[in-house]
Amino acid sequence: YFGTMIATVFSKAFPVGAAWHFTGQLLVVPAMTASLVAIVNVPMAAILFVVEVFGASYMVPALIVLVVTAIFTHQTSIYRTQRERYRRRQILPGYSVRRVVVPHKWHNKTLVQLQIRNHFGLNVIGWVEKEADDGLPHVRLSADANRPLNARDILVVIGKDEDLNEFEEEVAKKEAEVS
Repeated sequence: YFGTMIATVFSKAFPVGAAWHFTGQLLVVPAMTASLVAIVNVPMAAILFVVEVFGASYMVPALIVLVVTAIFTHQTSIYRTQRERYRRRQILPGYSVRRVVVPHKWHNKTLVQLQIRNHFGLNVIGWVEKEADDGLPHVRLSADANRPLNARDILVVIGKDEDLNEFEEEVAKKEAEVS
């Protein structure tokens, strides 16, 4: 909705005869991609989507609508809001996704070494590195099982609720051993 609203404003702001005239129809496609930016905050992917699917003629309108949308929705990515509000989320009855902080005892260990799937029947579907190579927090949606973990990173784990409870208890024990 937000992207379409911005597209409508631009189609009315530049009347016929202006140097740049955009019809409502021409801005519908960029409006859809602007919605992607507003929700997921991935402007490069949105632009590439427009050009690959609809053609280069949509590039300029897409850029204009995307820039305006990005300005209005700055700092409101769904990844950020979900990360701040939900530590656990039930996806089906008895199955959940949880964020679990890596204990200090697991620092520099890999997922292969920890064998979380074998010991707990859980799958690590990603993790939030507290400090990536560039010094900023980074969400890894495809967890590299051979990459060393850092203490205080956050694992995103999916599985049965009882297995997740057991896993969280084990993590709490590991953290208590260090204290």
